[in-house]
Order: sequence, then C-alpha cells, then structure tokens
Amino acid sequence: MVTPNNSIKIDDLQVRASAGRPFAFDGVHSGKTLSGIDMEVTVYTDADIQTIEELLKKDTVTVEDPFADRQYEATVARKSSGYQEGRPERWYHFEMKELDKPIPFQLLEVEGHTFTVIRNTEELHKDDVIGIYVLLRLSPEGFREFQRLISLSQVNIRRIGIDESPIVRRFGGALYWSSHEEGAERFYKQIARFFPVDPEPSRVGLSLQIEQVAQSRMILALHARYEALVNILVEKGQLTQEDGEALTSEDWKKLISDEREVMIRSKLTEVRDAELELD
Repeated sequence: MVTPNNSIKIDDLQVRASAGRPFAFDGVHSGKTLSGIDMEVTVYTDADIQTIEELLKKDTVTVEDPFADRQYEATVARKSSGYQEGRPERWYHFEMKELDKPIPFQLLEVEGHTFTVIRNTEELHKDDVIGIYVLLRLSPEGFREFQRLISLSQVNIRRIGIDESPIVRRFGGALYWSSHEEGAERFYKQIARFFPVDPEPSRVGLSLQIEQVAQSRMILALHARYEALVNILVEKGQLTQEDGEALTSEDWKKLISDEREVMIRSKLTEVRDAELELD
C-alpha cells in the first residue's frame, strides 16, 4: 500500500479513508481507466481550515490513493463548502481526478516523413474535438520539408508507438518555429498542431488594430523606397530597364522558385523559441 489502508494522503495532508469515495473514469487523452476520489471532510481548527483552503487553490496535487493502491497526480475541484453560524467546524466537499495525460511519443510520421518529437500534448475542444500538439526538432532539410507539407489541406500522420496505421488530420494554426544553434549544428523547433479534418474552425488570433495600421504603414513605406531604389539603379545604368520592370512587376512569383517562396512565407511564423509557444 502507498499509505495505510485507513488513510488518504493529499500532498502533505493525511485524511482518513472513510472520508473518500473512490470512482473510476475513462481518460480521453491517455486511453486508460483512471482513478478519482470524491471527498467529504469536516475540520474544526483555523489551521486545518487554512490547510484545506490552500489545497483547493492548487492546480494539481499528489494523491496516495489506498483504494487504487498507488500514487498519482490529480486535479482538485471544490464541489461545495459551508459552516454553521456559532460553530467552529467547516465542511468541504471536493473531488480529485487523476491527470489525464497524453501518451508521450518520440517520433512523428507525416506523409511518410519521420520527424523527432521533443514534446507532445493534447487539448479537448468543443464537441469533443481533440487537438494534437507536437514540438518537433528538425534538421535544416527536415525544416524545409515540413514547410512544404504545411501547404497540404490534409495529411496522414502516425504517432510511432501509438498509432498502428496513419490517421488523417489537418494542420491547425499557430505553427510557430524558431532557429537554434548547438555547437556547430543548426536545428529548428517547430510546433505542429493537428485536428480532425472537419471540426468547427478555430478562432484566429488577430493583432490589435493599432498594430495593423502601423504594420501597413511600414509595408507601404518599404515598398515605395524599394521601387525608388530600383528606378535610381535603372537611371544610373546599374540595372537594365528589363530587370527594373521585372523587379517591380506585380507577378513577383516569377522572381523566385516555389521552394524559395515556401521558405519566405515561413518567416511569418518565426518566433524566438517555439517551445515557449506550445502551451
């Protein structure tokens, strides 16, 4: 037993087992049957009241569960609490549920290409839609390949060690990435978010209006200066008239390869450290 069979331990607090009623539930992310305890506790001193109140403010607690005969991390949620005027005791009804953690995996296959996973998590959205969030470590070649894959409307992915066969998903938003150096090696951290193909579209994060106005003004100024620079170079004979027209043409895609266009577009999602953006 992790605790004496007549007690439940919640962090540093020990409570008699008779104060709890065990239950089980199916984990959405882990795919396992998980444990929980429905607690009803009465305390009589200010110190014990403070201990319970501090406990109920925590996001997670460590539970030594005599019913399941094991220790686990759990969420804790107040159901109700109260007291009677003129009496010292206070009663609490709260619930502890084992954390439903997604199964970790080290490799992710996307359209037959295998990428290294730094960390993975999941989130349950509206209508029981599960979003799979992954932080990848990519080589320069792997980064270029991943940027190409992002343009696909849907992809076959396989979480190696979890999925027996590929599952069809679409990319979600906020596919942030960052560039890093480790000794002589350059690598990339890339967030990948996957959703079922037909869920309700997620909300798009929009910048503030004042930022949009400022950014638009900066882009217009840069465009004007660029055209002026090209015209000056043509006038001075540093560029031919044909080259000048090509550089200021609306059909700018003719100036670069498809691969280069993908890499240029990827700059829109670059951040300082993608790992900080995963949660």
